[in-house]
Amino acid sequence: MQVNRHSIIVIIASIVIVGTFAYSFVNASLLDNIEFRWHQKGAFDFIAMMHGGKISLCNTSAFPVSIGGINMDLYFDNQKLGTYFIEPITIEGKSIVETSGRSDMKEKSSQAMLLFMDTEFSGTDIARVDSSRMFVQVNYITSILGFIPITVSNVYSGYEFHQIMNDANGDFSC
Repeated sequence: MQVNRHSIIVIIASIVIVGTFAYSFVNASLLDNIEFRWHQKGAFDFIAMMHGGKISLCNTSAFPVSIGGINMDLYFDNQKLGTYFIEPITIEGKSIVETSGRSDMKEKSSQAMLLFMDTEFSGTDIARVDSSRMFVQVNYITSILGFIPITVSNVYSGYEFHQIMNDANGDFSC
C-alpha cells in the first residue's frame, strides 16, 4: 500500500492543529489549579499590596501552566479601589514561584479604605467601615492559539482574600 505525499502532509498538519488546540484548552483549564499567597506567610496586608511586593504562585497540577498575566482588582461598594498586576509567567507542574507585582492603587481614598480594611481584618479596629462590602476579583489572563484572549475569574470577599493571602487556613498546597 502506497500513501501519497499529500495525504501524509494533511495527516501531519491535522495532528499539529489538533495538538495546538488541545494544549491551549488544557492550559486554560489548568488555571483553576493555581493557588496564591503573599510571599511571607502571615505577613500580608492591603497597604503592603498597594506598594507592590512579592506573591507566591503554586501550580498544583502535574503540567506546566502559562499565564499571560494576573490582575487582582479590589472593590469596595462596587467601586474599584485599584489593581495589583502580575506579569506573564509560566509555572512548572507541582511547583511554586515567587514573583513581584505592581499596583496602581495611588488614590488617597484607596489608601484610607485599605488601611481601614487592614485594621478591620486584623481585629484591631471595630466597624469603621462595613468590610462585607469589599471584594477582590482575581483575573487569570491567557490565550488560545496565542492570540484569542481568555480570562478566568474568581471573586473573593475581602476577608476571604485576606485569609488566602496570609494562608491562614494552611490551604496553600506547595
